[in-house]
Amino acid sequence: VVLDNKGHTRTSGVRTARVPNPVVAITSPAAGANVRGEVNVQATVTPEKASNVVQLQRRVGNGAWQTIGTDSSSPVYTALDNVDGLGPAGTQVSYRARVMDGRQAIARSPGVKVTIAGEALATATLRYQRPAGDYAGWGLHLWGDGIDPQFLAGISWDAPMPPTRIVDGWAEFEIPLVSDTSPVNFIVHTAGGDSVPDTREPGGDRSFIPLDHPQVWIVQGDATVHTTQPSP
Repeated sequence: VVLDNKGHTRTSGVRTARVPNPVVAITSPAAGANVRGEVNVQATVTPEKASNVVQLQRRVGNGAWQTIGTDSSSPVYTALDNVDGLGPAGTQVSYRARVMDGRQAIARSPGVKVTIAGEALATATLRYQRPAGDYAGWGLHLWGDGIDPQFLAGISWDAPMPPTRIVDGWAEFEIPLVSDTSPVNFIVHTAGGDSVPDTREPGGDRSFIPLDHPQVWIVQGDATVHTTQPSP
């Protein structure tokens, strides 16, 4: 409604809008992840409301859904779930979230399926390929909570980790671990080298989680962290 200085008024037409139904999604763990011990299960809701109450549920295999927690701490809804004892390695576990209105669920997320992992890994393997085979001087700068700190003490920018071996045209780096659930962060470069692509590979600071991908492949000039061996 508008009013001018002579007292004239005009009124617009009426426009209506509908508030959409909430959409809830699991944001952690990632679909297809391997899990062990305590799993941090998180969900978000769109549109977000401070009054949202979200129920987080777990299913083992094709069993019944069980509630592992209810959270109203907008905007991220969290529950911790210990999967130890739910089944042997390879057991599949699904998670979902429900937006609750009292005892009634007004929205459900799709299920996110993960796999219970076996024993903790002692090493992770990174394979690096330079088609010309010119590996002399190239190595890994490493950091991250997943790597054995005693091993890390011997790694510096001027002294990168050398290959453990060369096999079938790939330089193999066996990285000792203290936690396979924590990131292994790395840069492929020459000693003191920081010029892409001559003395440092593209991709910036790269990373992988050994629990999900105990082996990764890096190819000269390619920023991708391959989780399966790439085709020649």
